[in-house]
Amino acid sequence: MPNNPDFSRFADEVVIPENVQYGWAPDTDEKTAVYREREGLDRLANDMPVAFSTKDDIAPDPEIITKFNQFQKDRGRFPGSCDWSLMDEFIWGRKLLWLPQIIGSCVVSNTFRGVVIRHQYQVVFQGQAQEYYGVNEFSSKNFAFYCPYTYGCARKRGNLRGGDGLFGDVMAESMLKDGFLLCSTPELVSHLNTNNPKDYPEPQNPAIYRDWGNWNHIERFKQYADFGLDYCPPITNVDDLVKSLKTCNPVYCCSMLAIKKKGNHPDGFAIHTRNTGDQWAHNMCFHGFFYASDGEMYIVFSNESWGEQHIYAVHYNEVKNWFQTQNLTCYQIGNVKAPTSMQLIAA
Repeated sequence: MPNNPDFSRFADEVVIPENVQYGWAPDTDEKTAVYREREGLDRLANDMPVAFSTKDDIAPDPEIITKFNQFQKDRGRFPGSCDWSLMDEFIWGRKLLWLPQIIGSCVVSNTFRGVVIRHQYQVVFQGQAQEYYGVNEFSSKNFAFYCPYTYGCARKRGNLRGGDGLFGDVMAESMLKDGFLLCSTPELVSHLNTNNPKDYPEPQNPAIYRDWGNWNHIERFKQYADFGLDYCPPITNVDDLVKSLKTCNPVYCCSMLAIKKKGNHPDGFAIHTRNTGDQWAHNMCFHGFFYASDGEMYIVFSNESWGEQHIYAVHYNEVKNWFQTQNLTCYQIGNVKAPTSMQLIAA
């Protein structure tokens, strides 16, 4: 048994928020959605093969890894764990708690959290010559990119207009091709005409968010977009998922999977599984994995776009079964690029 287990951000019984908003594959059945995703992925692979190639990642600082492993141990994760949901507490001594999604923006809302984890890993663990986007989870000085810009760009690439929702393949395409818009972009702050800190990185006015989702403002702001991802390959099996998570490459996952509690582990966390009696047309994000005291691996599945305490601990074999029997479309959050100015200096 661990001495001081801390799974306070993990869900117990799964509570679906009132007036829940889903957001994957709008107005499309599962079979059609998966076919569309795979077609889009094939086109993107032909268009940008380098984005799907295997990359040699920079080795993390051994001293930082040692400290992080002790940090994990102190919170009930056993040797070999890579639970990156603890990243913010390890670096900042506090949890980053963004607000829940207010429209069907889950593909962006759950993915941006994984991007923040990856970017912090690059800065702290790998020592890459990059700076954080900001200093907090709210205001224009935000750790995250401005989500509505990416949401609108991806929806435009998917020819989605009106209503809410997105597909995973065009999310990948946008992160690769369109880059990210920083919340601190001066014209963005004045254009939105709001200094409400809670409007960054996701506006709390549904009309504003949907205005971006209908492709408005994109042309005006694309001149300021930068960063983006170097690569965003698909993940098609549990072993590649674990390999990706070992190097702190979170993986966002679009599917019809619904989740429920299966039982309790003696270490102090709830075990979750697929709820076969329900469907969520939804995006969630794999944030790591950990070993329990019995040596079993549990994969960390984040659904924090629904609020805090929406992280699910799912047994390795359960996730393996998902890949084998369910229609998952999963994409690795690859290396976050440095600013263009820094790339030019390096060249």
